[in-house]
Formats: sequence, C-alpha cells, structure tokens
Amino acid sequence: MGLRRGTELILMVERDRSVKDLARDMFHRYGYSVLSAGDAGEAASLYRQHVEEIAVVMIDALSDRARSRDLFTTIRRINPRARVIATSDIPEGPNLRNTLPHGIDGHLRKPYRMTDLLNLVGRLLNRE
Repeated sequence: MGLRRGTELILMVERDRSVKDLARDMFHRYGYSVLSAGDAGEAASLYRQHVEEIAVVMIDALSDRARSRDLFTTIRRINPRARVIATSDIPEGPNLRNTLPHGIDGHLRKPYRMTDLLNLVGRLLNRE
C-alpha cells in the first residue's frame, strides 16, 4: 500500500527550521498544503483564522511544554474533533504520558521518518 496523497491543510507548529522545512516539502510533494507556526501563540491565531480548513495540527510538544498544552486545550475548545499530532524526543512510557496532553490523537518520536508522519496523518484523515 502506498502513502496517502491528500489536498488537506496541515498546521505545523515547529521551532526547528530544518525539521519544519523538510516536513513542509514532504507534505507538498504528497499534495498537502501547510501553514507553519514557530510558537503556540502564532499557531492559535492561525488555527482561529483557518479552523474550517485545517485538517490536522502537528505540535512540537517539547518546544515549550506549558504552551504546547495550552495550545492543545485552545484547539480542542475551538474544535473538539480537531486531529492533533504531537512530536517529541521522549520515548513511550510514563514520562511521555506525563508530558503530552491527554487526548492527543497521535505521537511521533523525534527523529521520525517522513513516511511515518505521512502514514499517521493518513490514518487520522481516514477516520470518521
């Protein structure tokens, strides 16, 4: 089975420019559109402006833990059905569960493979 192509809009919250550029380029190659934010405040503003268009939000959960949690809460208040992925360098286990907001839809450990990111986005977009 090949990787899912799409036309949906992804909101990516990532401070690391190289990660942001690589993921954005990969999403574009597979047909997705991308809005990029460097921090939680910018991301919340973009989400409010484009709530009807954004299909998936991808948050760098460790760029600022408190603000990442606040952003997740803000997004879910605006849209309880929002699909949210967190990325971090924390391995699966208690530390990860204590770091990520409860109810996150998916997690990828950094460094992640772009195919894993595409597969996770595809799974979230295919669910009802």
